[in-house]
Amino acid sequence: MTVNLLGGAALRPVFDILLKAVLDVVINITSFRSKFLSLKQTLVDSEPVFADIERLSKALNGRDKEIEMFKKQLMEGEELVLKCSKTKCYEAMKIWIYSRKLTKLEISLVKFCQMHGLIQVCRDSKKILVKVNEHGKKLDEIHSMLRDILLTRSGSGVGLVSGALK
Repeated sequence: MTVNLLGGAALRPVFDILLKAVLDVVINITSFRSKFLSLKQTLVDSEPVFADIERLSKALNGRDKEIEMFKKQLMEGEELVLKCSKTKCYEAMKIWIYSRKLTKLEISLVKFCQMHGLIQVCRDSKKILVKVNEHGKKLDEIHSMLRDILLTRSGSGVGLVSGALK
């Protein structure tokens, strides 16, 4: 099932699968309850942001690679949660190992959001600045052409106000 979710940029189903797995397991497995509650809160807090990212990525026709990287982390998280759910209370070593892995998962999700979010904001800001500069140059060219047209017409006696464009 997780293999089918890798195609395309649909982040929501993968996100929901991990959140559902965490919610299902947190009720039944007491060994990891605090880790699952913390992970659940991280997922719930970040869910609206990722919904916006997915929606905006579709609107901008792209950024599928960035979404795919995060989807991969979410699917690995789901696998870990499912492994935790099969752990017995007397398997202390497994509990300790999975507990550390859950902590690493949560940290990696937060770090991914912080790092890639910041990088995306910087990149997108630069793209916007480039576009604004390009549009500014085009507007300057249009202004110059209109000024030349006005000067030409006013010189030929059309009678336009010379201060119309400054």
